[in-house]
Amino acid sequence: MLVPAGVLLATSGSDDGQRAYERAMSEHPVMPGHGAVMPTDVTPVARHGQFAVDVGDYWFKPSSRRLRAGRYQLVVRSYGITGHDVMIERTPIEMSAPGQPVDEAAPYGVDGLEPGTRRSTSVVLGPGRWEVFCSVGGHYLAGQHFTIDVSGRLPHGMHERTHGMEDEEAMDEGGSMM
Repeated sequence: MLVPAGVLLATSGSDDGQRAYERAMSEHPVMPGHGAVMPTDVTPVARHGQFAVDVGDYWFKPSSRRLRAGRYQLVVRSYGITGHDVMIERTPIEMSAPGQPVDEAAPYGVDGLEPGTRRSTSVVLGPGRWEVFCSVGGHYLAGQHFTIDVSGRLPHGMHERTHGMEDEEAMDEGGSMM
């Protein structure tokens, strides 16, 4: 099993951190050669439903990688020991430097995802390819990103955002998973 060096360093001095890491790795092992995306079914989900992303240190596990165009409740749960964010942007995503996405350019996402928390927000995804990524420094380069393919048409009158999150919608639910 390949383990990102930063994960080992982050857990080396803490028994609680080590146990959290071991639990997360047993539930979501890192696949050699796949960086951060955990294996998942690619069965389309309901047209208007929930899109969940579990987050650990340098990995994501999406509920699906193929969706139908429409409104979703993005539900993000953190199982890692470091902070993350989860952003969604049409490809190609805007980068400030190679491997460093600009989180302000993403029309959807959740910021400030601390270990053991769950956050959600509403997203409207139109047809095309979208990238889901963590914009915390170094996380994208460590492989914490994946693409989703959205098919179909948006229902009449439903529109996606094209650039930048709106503060009042960026984090409409937060809290502990406990």
